[in-house]
Formats: sequence, structure tokens, C-alpha cells
Amino acid sequence: MPTKQVHKFDIPGSEQDAKFKHQKRIEDGARFDVWIDDSGDDRKWRVDVLDNGDTQLVASYRDDSLADVPQPAWLSEWAASIRRGA
Repeated sequence: MPTKQVHKFDIPGSEQDAKFKHQKRIEDGARFDVWIDDSGDDRKWRVDVLDNGDTQLVASYRDDSLADVPQPAWLSEWAASIRRGA
């Protein structure tokens, strides 16, 4: 089974990068895991990017455990770049 490729997203206005990995195709879009590329930041979000342009937060994690982690402001820009195919 092929390994899923990790991609990079430059967070606007930040020196940090986000990384994301496609998890699977869903009925009306695609599911991704998104995280900050920084060893000191342990947050991760599972996000559905829907074909109609909507974005849905499926789950969030801290230290690899489910947690109520606020959605970062840049996540909508990342999702828009996914929909554009960037």
C-alpha cells in the first residue's frame, strides 16, 4: 500500500509552516490531517474539505489525544488553497 505524501502550506504572516496529508476521499469531498511544522506545537486538526466549498472540522488533537483545540485563523486560507488545487 503506498504511503500518503505530506505537503507543506506557508502560513500567511508567520514564519511557521503547516503540513497536511490527505487521508481519504469522502462522499462529498476529501479528509485531511493538518498540523504545524514545529516540534513545540503538538496540535493537529482533521478537516473535511467539501466539493461545495465548505470546510468542516472533524476532530482536533493535542499530544495525539482528542482535545478541544481552537481552529486556527489560517485554516480557512489553507482549505481555499486545497480547493484551488494549489
